[in-house]
Parts: sequence; C-alpha cells; structure tokens
Amino acid sequence: MKKNVFRVMWVCVLVFSLVFVSCNDGTNVTTGGGGRLTVTNIPTEFNGMYAHFAGAYEFGEDPGNFTVLYGFQSINISTDVATLVLISNGTVVLPMWEVRVSNNVPSVSRYSGSHTILDGGILISTSQLLDGDNLIAIISWDEGVLSFVNGSATISALLGELEYYD
Repeated sequence: MKKNVFRVMWVCVLVFSLVFVSCNDGTNVTTGGGGRLTVTNIPTEFNGMYAHFAGAYEFGEDPGNFTVLYGFQSINISTDVATLVLISNGTVVLPMWEVRVSNNVPSVSRYSGSHTILDGGILISTSQLLDGDNLIAIISWDEGVLSFVNGSATISALLGELEYYD
C-alpha cells in the first residue's frame, strides 16, 4: 500500500500546483452542483483537524492529459487557496471536484460522475488551508474499494490503511 500513498501525494502536489500555475486567471471555483465523499469511522484523534481527498480513476500514458478528483470545501484559483473540511465526530463530508488536464490545460468543475477509484485517500492536516507542511496522516484505500455514483460515495476509514507522516 505504501506505493499508493506516494502516488496519491505525488498526484495531489503535481496536479494542484499545475492548476494554480496554469489557471491563475481570477477564477474562483466554490459553488455548483456535484457530489460529496463521506468518510466515516475516522480515528477520534483526528477530530478537530482538517481533511481533503486526492484520487484518480484513470491514469493515461500522456502526462499532459489526465483527470484527478479532489475533495475540498472550496478552491480559489485567483488566490491559490484550497480550503479543507473539518473532521467532526469521526466523519468528514467532502465536496468533490474534478480536475481535467487536456493538452496541459487544466479545468476545474464539481464532480458528478460514476467511477471506481484506482488510487486515492484522504490527507489529514492541522491547517484548514492546503499546506503540505501541515499534513500529519493519510488514509488510503486499495484499488477498487471506493466507488462514486453520481458524484457521491460513502466509505469507512476502517477499510483503508492509516499512515502517519514523520
């Protein structure tokens, strides 16, 4: 499973950086329809902390064309800020976003598709704003365990693997 954790982190950092660098055009993507990922049974030690999701349902051969799913409260490209979601009572409900990169040009929209995740997990942070320095743990799931229908899914953290960052 360690391979999955590193892939999730790499995808999260690469795509999120690409979106901010390429789309810093004043676009503020915070509303719209779309699904939600509900994660239950998160260990109580993470209550009061923040989470976001990063995952993919396809991996292409061309690094300039791919799709990644994120779970954030909101994304503001003009300020390069993504707001994470509070974990409360062992549960987090993440609005889902789809980042599509086509010919190295990213677009962001609310996710409403039906796919099975090949690689993904929730990343847990002490900060409400996305900042790699504040990540403390990840809960990742094996391929095929997490499936979305019409943009939404519910999964138990107990079905995943918890790993702490040093």
